[in-house]
Amino acid sequence: MKKKYFLSLNAKIFLFLFLSFSGICTLFLLTFMNSYVNQLEQESMLVRKKAETVYELYNENEQLRKIVSQIQEEQELSEKDFFTRLWAEQDYDIDFTLKPQSQRSLEMRKEIMKDIKDARKRDNKFHMLGYFVLSAFLLVFFILELLWLIVRRWILKPIERLLEATHKISSGDLDFRVSVSPKISRSDELDILARDFNKMADDIQKNIQKIQENEKFLQDMIDNIPDGIRVFDEKYNIILTNSAYDRINQSLKGKENKKCFEYYRNSCPCSAEQHPCTLALLRQNPDKPINVIQRYTDEDGREKFVEVSAAATHHKTEEGDVLWVIELVRPLDKTILFSHQQKLSAVGMLASSVAHEMRNPLGSVKLILENLLDKMESKDQPPKDLKHYLSVVYDQIDMCINVTSRLLKLSRKPEKTNKPVDMNEVVSETASLLEYEAKKTGIEITVQESEKPVVISAADAEMRMVVVNLMQNAFHAMPNGGKMDIKIYAEDKKVLLDFSDTGTGIEPENLTRIFEPFFSKRADREKQEGVGLGLSIVKTIIENSGGIISVESTVGKGTTFHLSFDAMSK
Repeated sequence: MKKKYFLSLNAKIFLFLFLSFSGICTLFLLTFMNSYVNQLEQESMLVRKKAETVYELYNENEQLRKIVSQIQEEQELSEKDFFTRLWAEQDYDIDFTLKPQSQRSLEMRKEIMKDIKDARKRDNKFHMLGYFVLSAFLLVFFILELLWLIVRRWILKPIERLLEATHKISSGDLDFRVSVSPKISRSDELDILARDFNKMADDIQKNIQKIQENEKFLQDMIDNIPDGIRVFDEKYNIILTNSAYDRINQSLKGKENKKCFEYYRNSCPCSAEQHPCTLALLRQNPDKPINVIQRYTDEDGREKFVEVSAAATHHKTEEGDVLWVIELVRPLDKTILFSHQQKLSAVGMLASSVAHEMRNPLGSVKLILENLLDKMESKDQPPKDLKHYLSVVYDQIDMCINVTSRLLKLSRKPEKTNKPVDMNEVVSETASLLEYEAKKTGIEITVQESEKPVVISAADAEMRMVVVNLMQNAFHAMPNGGKMDIKIYAEDKKVLLDFSDTGTGIEPENLTRIFEPFFSKRADREKQEGVGLGLSIVKTIIENSGGIISVESTVGKGTTFHLSFDAMSK
């Protein structure tokens, strides 16, 4: 494509005036040259005629021959040289008024005199023509110069000011205005145009300010929405986000020209194996909003899940209608935790009620037994069997009271702040509560407590939730019985826990998905279908407590969950 050169109005007018001046000058010059050439031809003819006449007179006039001889002697010219110079020049003062020798000489003299007079007239006309051409040159130059100054002052200058104003405003300087004469009487069409331009600039500035205020109001409004909002086009370019979305993923905050898939740490559009792509789904049916669960990894490498509600809209651009996707992004951490807390709250309320109902009568029975035992000690020695049975009853009642205490601990609401938690105590007490359930299905539980301190900073009730979920998950993997080993130990300022079972194991393709919300592959699904929130809640609680959870599994042999926490310093 050839480059198009810009020719300003200044240059166009100057070029027009220059070409006009050049054309007029050329016309004058041609007229002058034509007259000059004619003058030269006539002079040449006159000289030739004069020389011929003199030559004829020379042959006829004896007195003229004497004059010519005298001139030849003075200038040392031959007769041939004299007439050659006489032919080309007219410098010789020859008296042609000499008395002619014949009528022919007289006629020739009259013709010469007439030609001389005509030549003088032509010389005068030629000189007048030269003066006229020179004056015309100067007059045309002066007129064109004056015309240039007038055009420059009254046309080009105002246009340049308008052009400067358009450049300033287009570059963002909306306060720039064109200077206009305040007196209406001195105004012309360009001044009216400048005033209208200034008024248009004022209107544009007001409209832009209004648009900016509306955009700010809209941005503030969507920023106050607790869920994340983002808008991206069909080329995956993020158009708009709100503060909640930026908080979900800090790495994309304040960065423009980002792609939506970069939110998921990808360098290309998301594949169907990762999670559903809202753009791909909406392309198939743009009139139907969708709701999907998506997974991503945050800045700390922790896996997170979000619920995305998306709808399509069409935006008009210079290229035509463009598909935009509007997403409402809601993190599932709190939703999952809240759902689990509701479930545990109901269980806890039941456990609390049962514990209180059991604890009060058991406490009364315990006091009565203590009183009976004290009285039996103070009186005669009772039968040994009766005392033995009463002691056994006392111990069993004390065990029941301990069970209710553990149930009460499990049913507590999670604390808002972390406190020191002894994992030996948490695991052993929680395992004792589930021991009856394990024995019913033929599962043997072994707890290996740590001899070193295993205290971490966490919420006691939440850690008990983690142990319950992991143990129940192991029970589900062993519907026909098996063995579960729980090991607690300290190593390199870390508190480590291993939950191992001899269940059915987890298939390799499902290992990366077991922590996803609503994913369930229970081995005992014939008895009861799982919801798929247990391990997701476990992972959320552990990561919120600064811990890490990982899993190893072999199909047909069993599964081991590894938990790691930072040990609390003494």
